[in-house]
Amino acid sequence: NLKLDLITGGPPCQGFSTAGFRNVRDNRNSLTNSFLKIISEIKPKYFLMENVEGILSFSKGKFINELISQFKKLGYNMGLSPWRLSAEQYGVPQMRKRVFIMGSKSGNEYNNPTKIFDKCLGRREKNRQKEFLLKPYPITVGEAFFGLSPLAETISSLRLKLHSSQKLYSKLM
Repeated sequence: NLKLDLITGGPPCQGFSTAGFRNVRDNRNSLTNSFLKIISEIKPKYFLMENVEGILSFSKGKFINELISQFKKLGYNMGLSPWRLSAEQYGVPQMRKRVFIMGSKSGNEYNNPTKIFDKCLGRREKNRQKEFLLKPYPITVGEAFFGLSPLAETISSLRLKLHSSQKLYSKLM
């Protein structure tokens, strides 16, 4: 008999995404049932499921409410989840919102995860705005990658020949 403390997963999100067609008949949507089945069979102490924001409004909220209801029937305390989190506030170097659904068999209450960075101000930010942030500014991809060794050596023959107008952007990147 398999005993696990935590099962985490992210069933495919394409059917729920507001960037897509949000088709109720999209077969990938039913993969949340597979996640539910795994939880019901293994019965971990905790589970954590990740998905896109669109799962909250899919089928006018009926989908997420039914899913949460199924987790509760399995004996999971859902706490304050689902949580709608902005990835950059938790150290992920990208501006992306995600939904996390967490359940606990122990009945422990848990709060939203603690934000470690402030919200990204976006492309139109002004340095003066940063003075008023309460937490450190989110990390960028460049900062995250800084100092990493290249995965492969650059082959000089593959370098792009840039027009002079593109050099400034290329240098910046």
